[in-house]
Amino acid sequence: MAKTDFKVTQDYLWARYTYNAETGEFMSRRTNNPVGYAHRGYLALDIKNKRYKLHRLIWLYVYGQWPEPMADHLNSNKKDNRLFNLREVTAKQNAENRNKINANSGLKGVHGLPSGKWVASIGHQRKVIYLGTFDTKEDAHSSYCKAASFFHTHNSFGKNLQQKSIEVA
Repeated sequence: MAKTDFKVTQDYLWARYTYNAETGEFMSRRTNNPVGYAHRGYLALDIKNKRYKLHRLIWLYVYGQWPEPMADHLNSNKKDNRLFNLREVTAKQNAENRNKINANSGLKGVHGLPSGKWVASIGHQRKVIYLGTFDTKEDAHSSYCKAASFFHTHNSFGKNLQQKSIEVA
């Protein structure tokens, strides 16, 4: 008889765990304690000697299928597994949601020049798109935000951009 690989299913998870969508806690039914451990910034759980990211197991637990192709944390906190904080995204959308802030400007998509001017740029389709050179970092960031609302496939505008208020026309 051929050996069959074990597959985690929704039924398997329901039989062994409970999930509180409001708190994000995944609990053992047997011990009534939270399960999971920190691994590379995420919460993880080992099942049958295989490591799973806990947010992916939660997606399977709630929706009955694995997130395709991946799940994303809206607030970029990899340990916040509340249901409203999780969503299915493509790899491109997941990369867009990264909170990559430039060290010398403190703003996403903006870096300073030795001349005191500020450059705005955005990544799209594995290329960096130059958006312009500006007198202030706020103007450069405004340009970045406008481009993000155009190029990014899910609306992460305003979130994780480290700018208090920018109007996009």
